[in-house]
Amino acid sequence: MVIKVEQERAVGEKQGFRMAVQPSESANGILLEGYAVYGIYDPNEIYKQTEISGLFSNKAKLPTEDTQPEWARKLELSGSFRINGKAYGAFSGSDVSFWLEEGKGASGYRLLKLDLSKSQPRALLEKDGKQAWLGLRAGESSSPRNLEQPLKEGGTLFIKEVKSGEKITIPVIGLDGKKYDFEMLVTSN
Repeated sequence: MVIKVEQERAVGEKQGFRMAVQPSESANGILLEGYAVYGIYDPNEIYKQTEISGLFSNKAKLPTEDTQPEWARKLELSGSFRINGKAYGAFSGSDVSFWLEEGKGASGYRLLKLDLSKSQPRALLEKDGKQAWLGLRAGESSSPRNLEQPLKEGGTLFIKEVKSGEKITIPVIGLDGKKYDFEMLVTSN
């Protein structure tokens, strides 16, 4: 579903607001994946960025506890911190222990996202093309997902997991540097 209020600005450029959202069922409710952009943007560039991130494909689907890969059941997040805006996670298992910086990889693992916004930090790791959420206990995935990534175009890619009837806010930083919050009420039939 695409919601747009825009006008042609120049060849290939639009000005206005555009939001694309794809809902699906998840273990904790409704999983929303999409993007929101406000200001002047090129829709083709936004589409390319969503393809690179795996949005709107099976790559973007967040794993549930039942679908956690085998390696995720043997590994846990044992610590996390942030220094100069960079997030780091410590991971340990029965035969492995390592540190990763958000966005980087080592030992066959890549730390895609480290969420330190809640009292229980959690990390989205990838290994062999499979993703898994890890918390302070191995395989923790019961809390809702909430990932946001800025777009070069001035918008936000997002993956949010909510319950039906909840109102969510999508923060968008425009190219003008201002923050805009777009709210949406999520319901299921």
